[in-house]
Amino acid sequence: MKRPGFYEGVLVAVVASVAGAALYGVMATFFNIAFSARAMLALIGSAYLVYLLARSPKKRGRMTAVLCWALSLFGVWLLDPPFVGVVILLAAVLWLIRSLLYYRSVISSLVDLGLSGFGLVAGLWAFLNSGSLLLALWTLFLVQALFALIPVQWSVQGRHANTPANADRADPFMRAHRNAEAALGKLSLS
Repeated sequence: MKRPGFYEGVLVAVVASVAGAALYGVMATFFNIAFSARAMLALIGSAYLVYLLARSPKKRGRMTAVLCWALSLFGVWLLDPPFVGVVILLAAVLWLIRSLLYYRSVISSLVDLGLSGFGLVAGLWAFLNSGSLLLALWTLFLVQALFALIPVQWSVQGRHANTPANADRADPFMRAHRNAEAALGKLSLS
């Protein structure tokens, strides 16, 4: 299956932000604000996870991803951390799942981690400046749509680009880089 593109991510951002704001609005009329916000995050995050799994080129590791997400939600409900902690934890779990499903490079995963952090900061900034949950979710998911532009695997450039393969194998950095990528690949297959 083809990886999601940026414009598809923009469409997901529109749907997630409108659905999240509407869901929160409906739930807040029946439940308290804290419960409504946490439930909305859990449901929108779960829907985003389903989207990531449906569009993932990898078929293995899906049950592990769902189990990891379910354990994270259970931990959030059981431990009852502050709301900011809930947002950061769920974003971190979604980043980890997205990294395992879509990347074969540690560098790509780290770039995606930076993107996830920037998305959280941008969403918080949008909420603090507008007071709008819709705008905060839109900003968060719009930044997350940029993950489609991150390469699956980064090649190491620079002084090692023109060396023969045998010299590449003797380099400790390249050996560590290959081992890290192999470990990431094994994690994504489990």
